[in-house]
Amino acid sequence: MFQLWDRRNLAKSHSVDGAYQVVSDTLQKIYGAKILKYFQKASKSQDISYRLAMCDLAIHDLDVVLACANNKIVIRGRYHVTFRASFFIEAPVRPEEIVEVFEPDPYRFNF
Repeated sequence: MFQLWDRRNLAKSHSVDGAYQVVSDTLQKIYGAKILKYFQKASKSQDISYRLAMCDLAIHDLDVVLACANNKIVIRGRYHVTFRASFFIEAPVRPEEIVEVFEPDPYRFNF
């Protein structure tokens, strides 16, 4: 979403300002208000490397991570992968450290 929000069909159908608003609203619902600080900075640049750097910073922001972990919204990502939250973790993970594994039924949710 940080990379191509202004270059895909969304911008064509909503205008760049409209696409920005749609993406901002969606990001805030999933990742909390703090994500907007990073997306606003990314959206002001056409440099894909800078946009990705802003995204990388966001995924290490504890407020963003906690908001994502606490949301109940199921989303569909690239390659139609259906999930609610996804995190990088330090391995190895001992079995007793695993709290929950949730595999959503992709036909049970609206996207």
